[in-house]
Amino acid sequence: MELVCCIELVLYMNLFTMDCGKKVKGIQHYGDGGSYDGEWKKDNRNGSGRMDYKDGSTYIGFWMNDKRSGFGGNNKYEGYWKNDLKHGEGEYFFHEKGVEHSGLWINDIFCCGLYEVKNPNAPAPMNTEIPRVIN
Repeated sequence: MELVCCIELVLYMNLFTMDCGKKVKGIQHYGDGGSYDGEWKKDNRNGSGRMDYKDGSTYIGFWMNDKRSGFGGNNKYEGYWKNDLKHGEGEYFFHEKGVEHSGLWINDIFCCGLYEVKNPNAPAPMNTEIPRVIN
């Protein structure tokens, strides 16, 4: 019996790893200044990892086929993702307005849940009026 395995040498942070279709861990620096430190599978972010974007934002969580999928969070949203979209239970923080949406997201759209004022003294607080219930 002959063992056949495609061996590919991949360079991440000057470390050589052997990739036979298994997950490997490494760091990739991008030309735009961003970087990813985490698990890879066949040159795609796959598994747990941290992505630091050029604008200073960060995502820490799970990836599948190079897209955010599973539980993770960034500077504003923490919850479940599917194909790079907010999908499932999560919380979105509007820090500058002092409010939070928590509940269910489907394909990046907030469907239902709670809207809470967390900090009425935020730099740009929401100027909303609570609606009256009419019987």
